[in-house]
Amino acid sequence: MNVQNQINPNVGFGVYYHDEHFFLGLSSPRILEKSSTNPNAYLEQRHYFGIIGGVFPVCAKWKLRPSIQVKATAGAPLSTDISLAGIFNDKLWIGAMNRWNAAAGGFLQYQITRQFRLGLASEYGMTAIRNYNNGTFEVLMSYDFNYKKTDVKSPRYF
Repeated sequence: MNVQNQINPNVGFGVYYHDEHFFLGLSSPRILEKSSTNPNAYLEQRHYFGIIGGVFPVCAKWKLRPSIQVKATAGAPLSTDISLAGIFNDKLWIGAMNRWNAAAGGFLQYQITRQFRLGLASEYGMTAIRNYNNGTFEVLMSYDFNYKKTDVKSPRYF
């Protein structure tokens, strides 16, 4: 097998807007596509992502955070992720997600300090690949390095 190391630079671009209750973003993390005449070569396709969501108060202690993410790639089906999180007392996040016709999962996060959030997530496939994969399990960690700045609000929902 002839393996060659090579440098494959790439560049991405995105825009993101948010206010206190809403967020919207568009991005393409790999704008440069890699092509080759070698049929065994790894090719990079351009991916496009869009996300929209918000945070809505339900009562004094509960908020809902729905979001939708769409991913488009040439030669692949459109991927749509829908998620809904309930946020209790701005500390505990309990949520579920669904990747249209592909997977479902849930997550749990807790805001330990103003700067640090820790959680767990799991996803279970709903396609034939589940015969070869038992799903995923993830540990989620978030640390806010800019928490002392006056323009950064805590808790952060997006």
